[in-house]
Amino acid sequence: MIRKKNKPASAPGPFVLSATSLSGIDLDRGLLRTNRGLFISAVKIRGIDIEGLRPNDQEAVYAGWGAAEQACDLPRKIILCETRPDLSTQKRHIEEALQRQNNPMLRELLQRQSYWIDHYQANQRDQAGYVLFFSKIPEEAEEARRRYIEHSAPSRIHASACMDLRELLEFCQILLSTPEWK
Repeated sequence: MIRKKNKPASAPGPFVLSATSLSGIDLDRGLLRTNRGLFISAVKIRGIDIEGLRPNDQEAVYAGWGAAEQACDLPRKIILCETRPDLSTQKRHIEEALQRQNNPMLRELLQRQSYWIDHYQANQRDQAGYVLFFSKIPEEAEEARRRYIEHSAPSRIHASACMDLRELLEFCQILLSTPEWK
């Protein structure tokens, strides 16, 4: 006898996120908007090697992450992904030093360093994660982002707010290029 299986229940609205559900960016607040009227605040977390840390440091990272998670009561989604490193500040510093440098030997070393930065940025992948907070009220989404960053700061977790256009577009590009989110 073959039993008919029930369809799985659909996930609640704010937890279903696809690239097509984004409808805009609020640049004044640094929030994404969905077509369901929700505001999304994003926090980017750079990957760290937890296994390479001493046990006390590992415990501090876990405690910091736990404190950050407990500080925010909004619905959230964590997206783990690979990103390219952003070395634009290092590149800008090398270019400024190149303009000031008159010594041909040091110019050659700076040009080599610039080449390696370009190569590293093009070929290296870093682990990262995004924590997204969903709310119908923009102030709540902003507050959740602020609290998450504030509570993760004492540990070695490098959490930063995705608020400017470049960071938000980078996240949207990751969302579009990750097959499981399409």
